[in-house]
Amino acid sequence: MRDFLVDLGVGVVLFLVNHIAGFKARLIKQLRLLRIALSEEKKETKLMIQVYGRFVSGKSSRYELQLANRQLRELMKTMGLGVLIVLPFSFLTLPILVRLGDRLGLPILPKAWRQQEMENQGEATRQP
Repeated sequence: MRDFLVDLGVGVVLFLVNHIAGFKARLIKQLRLLRIALSEEKKETKLMIQVYGRFVSGKSSRYELQLANRQLRELMKTMGLGVLIVLPFSFLTLPILVRLGDRLGLPILPKAWRQQEMENQGEATRQP
């Protein structure tokens, strides 16, 4: 009986170590993807501000203004997610809201984050 309990304890420890190592690797990968997405948002936001500056002086085109307005909407989504993340139980509510938004055709995640997610899924399907 004692040997069984020792084997069970070793098995549990090995299981936890494997899952913690896997979690750490996934966390690092997700943080890198987040950094890339935020970097992209930063570039697009700088461009948006430049377009609005040209608009004030009357030097921007209608197309540039449409792109800047689209980026402003994406920025508002990002800010809204920041508020949701701070709330208690956000680790439960945020995934539910994202799935609900997808089902209703209302994208909750900003475009740069969705692009990273699609690229991430493409890599997962290519791996054996």
